[in-house]
Amino acid sequence: MINPVAQSVVATVTGLSAPLGVAASPNNARLYVANSAANTVSIIDTVTRSPIASVPVGSTPWGLAASPDGQQVYVANNGSDNVSVIDTSTNAVTDTIAVGHQPTGVAITPNGLSVYVANKGSNTVSVIQTLNAMSPTLGPQAGGTIVTLTGTSLSGASAVRFGTTPAVIMANTANQIVVVTPPGVGVAQVTVTTPGGTSNPKPFVYYPRGDANSMAPSAGPTAGRNVITLRGDQLATASQVLFGSVPALPVVVSDSRLDVPVPPGVSAGCVP
Repeated sequence: MINPVAQSVVATVTGLSAPLGVAASPNNARLYVANSAANTVSIIDTVTRSPIASVPVGSTPWGLAASPDGQQVYVANNGSDNVSVIDTSTNAVTDTIAVGHQPTGVAITPNGLSVYVANKGSNTVSVIQTLNAMSPTLGPQAGGTIVTLTGTSLSGASAVRFGTTPAVIMANTANQIVVVTPPGVGVAQVTVTTPGGTSNPKPFVYYPRGDANSMAPSAGPTAGRNVITLRGDQLATASQVLFGSVPALPVVVSDSRLDVPVPPGVSAGCVP
């Protein structure tokens, strides 16, 4: 590590193995170093100036680059003709993408939509389609949520998978895919497969079904407009409360409390 003002070495990081490529996170808090002889990427804390993790990747890692949002690091594996995608939140490889022969350099556009990989052995540049955004990023375990994926080179998608489970594709353009989520639990890594390969993953969170345990008050005027409080568990993602078949928009106070403005009733009586 060099101080550019004093033009002198201020620290030397050891414990690497034939390091080739180096990339910094957008906030400069981490350095990612490709260890070509060990087939790993070392993650270095720039404050302590010492390695904090080692991530196994492909054969002979060479060039690497961090995405503009800091969520992924792309590593060109010169010896195995592929690119490893490291999730910076878990320091684990979440995807391996086949590219040309002997990839060496990686570059990412400032908007994070496209990844370019220079293939030394085949005199080509591979363009990796990327998922830039996903909305919404969570939904119920029963599935059925309409999700919009945006990115680049997404035309002709043959599959959108939530983990290993395929989703129903409703619409597909070069920069956008609309799908319906399949049932699932926990966190699913969403990927898009096109004729060009498989994209980087985006996490989708399946939340458990909420339970309402109490309601107060339990009665009100037919005209509505009063407010009731529902208490229970796992209510923070509630988007709708039904009075029979009449919807109301809840105010999420906490994961255990919803305040709900009551809609008018069709007639006097009890509704679920």
